[in-house]
Amino acid sequence: MGYFIYYCLFGFMSLMLSGVIFADAEKVRIATYNLDNYLVTDRQVGDRWRPAYPKPENEKLIVRQVIQKVNPDILVLQEMGTADFLEELRLDLSNEGQHYNYAIHMAGADSDRHIAVLSKLPP
Repeated sequence: MGYFIYYCLFGFMSLMLSGVIFADAEKVRIATYNLDNYLVTDRQVGDRWRPAYPKPENEKLIVRQVIQKVNPDILVLQEMGTADFLEELRLDLSNEGQHYNYAIHMAGADSDRHIAVLSKLPP
């Protein structure tokens, strides 16, 4: 029983110390966004079915507007296409004033849809 009290006290003190350390830390905004197939795939565009079609420009614009509004420091993305699509999004955001200097592209659940991270902060 004595060890249990010791571990609880140690844990509580660790949390208190963490709170003190983080109280002066800079705030970081982290967001996650499912891009709904930011890649070339078969898709419905307007009233037409389009095989092997990239994400339409009007949908890309909406994605960028949402990102601009949320303004995250770190952005985790789902359903990203290849690294080229990530770089396209990063450059489009940069041209609109949202600068993400760091980008990471990772394998996803399938061979077409990947996970990516854009960050204003160094990893």
